[in-house]
Amino acid sequence: MQPAELKIDCSAVSGDDLAPAAEAVARGGVVVFPTETVYGIGCAAGSAEGIDRIYAAKKRDRSKPFATYLARPADIFSPMHRLPPQAARLVHAFWPGPLTVVTGAAGGDSEGFRCSSNRVPGLLSSLAGTRFVGTSANLSGGPEPASSRQVPDEIRACCDVFIDGGPAGSGKASTVARASGGSITILREGAISAGAVEYFDYFMVLFVCTGNTCRSPMAEGLLKVRIAAKLNLPPSALADAGIIVRSAGTHAFEGGPASDYAVIAAEEYGADLSMHSSRGVSRRETLEADMVVAMTDSHARHVKAMTPECAMEPMPLDPRGEGIQDPIGGDLALYRRIAARIDGLLNPIASAAARWFQEKQARRPL
Repeated sequence: MQPAELKIDCSAVSGDDLAPAAEAVARGGVVVFPTETVYGIGCAAGSAEGIDRIYAAKKRDRSKPFATYLARPADIFSPMHRLPPQAARLVHAFWPGPLTVVTGAAGGDSEGFRCSSNRVPGLLSSLAGTRFVGTSANLSGGPEPASSRQVPDEIRACCDVFIDGGPAGSGKASTVARASGGSITILREGAISAGAVEYFDYFMVLFVCTGNTCRSPMAEGLLKVRIAAKLNLPPSALADAGIIVRSAGTHAFEGGPASDYAVIAAEEYGADLSMHSSRGVSRRETLEADMVVAMTDSHARHVKAMTPECAMEPMPLDPRGEGIQDPIGGDLALYRRIAARIDGLLNPIASAAARWFQEKQARRPL
């Protein structure tokens, strides 16, 4: 039986255009569809029959899972599915686009997610009211089809609806990257270069206070000095080593300098706050940080309320829960005491950053 064929303009596709395909997906059927890279074949995630048909038509190893297609990048963030910070960086940088992000440990439970810049697969999921999963519309091991004409007959015969959107785009499959365990691993290089993806394989610490002019800037500067000493690097070289330390405030005015006494107190430890510019804490940065370190419990609660889906639980700098006093309005002696207290609590964080760097160096091919 020949599949129903829909000819569409991908640049102006609407829900009405895809209604027959979405109805097929909702019934458990199989659909061939265009993306911005190659043509794909997919079905509802809960359709065991549809999944069986796709595996059989592709002659694909069932150990190779399908990707879940999302309509919007924001759909991947959920308090029920806390995304690793490395994955959040990739989503923010490349979606919608030709990148499949895999979360979960290698060899364990893992799942791939895709948010295509071609609206078709995302619309199919939204219109069908179900999770939509898919893979490339080729025979296993064969070339991925860059146009509807290149889809193999076996794949065409397998589907209920064939969506013809003309040339798919680049003709290169999506790049696939695993983001878990504090690192990013390229599983398949495709439309996005491995180097572009690996740029986001870094370790980030974010300190949070109120105004981002006293406590968190001092913590930022002092931690850079501590990490640099562990790695035998100047603090200015940390970013090139893949270690990023930032600070922000829950109620900060944008662009203000660090307080004069904070600059002096930090300088006594070798930290330079002369170029500091205050800023508010952002949802994006919180989701992307490997460690979110708050000066008090109230700052931690503020961040948690702002981003309940954050994978990394915001933690107070003092593990005993004793907040770091705000020295604003105090004299230099008070700033020095606060700086000393902050510095005395930073070693575990500095050690975590140094371990990450050493593990990354060990992962590099010889």
